[in-house]
Amino acid sequence: MYKVKSHMLTTGYSFERYEILDYKGIISGQVVLGTGFLSEFTASLSDFFGTESKAFSDKLEEAKDAAMRKLIEKSVSVGGNAVIGVDFDYIVFGNNMIGVVANGTSVIIEAM
Repeated sequence: MYKVKSHMLTTGYSFERYEILDYKGIISGQVVLGTGFLSEFTASLSDFFGTESKAFSDKLEEAKDAAMRKLIEKSVSVGGNAVIGVDFDYIVFGNNMIGVVANGTSVIIEAM
């Protein structure tokens, strides 16, 4: 669990004051969530009134966080202690399903 909590992530390709010792490979973590009836209903009201849909925003945030956790777990499983080049892709499936894929490169870093 410590390795997961101490894992460092960046959308860039390096960490200040750290050296990349080894590249463990490209990894991804993905999750698909249903939006749910209540989310759909409140989103319809938000659309009608032209306001933000907090229900959908919360679902997207939940999916992003879950994908990021899976990305970190995958990095730990291949021996990495950090992920560089983190990127998120969002996918809308039919039947009220949303997907989030987190991609990056697992690396081993060490403080300089």
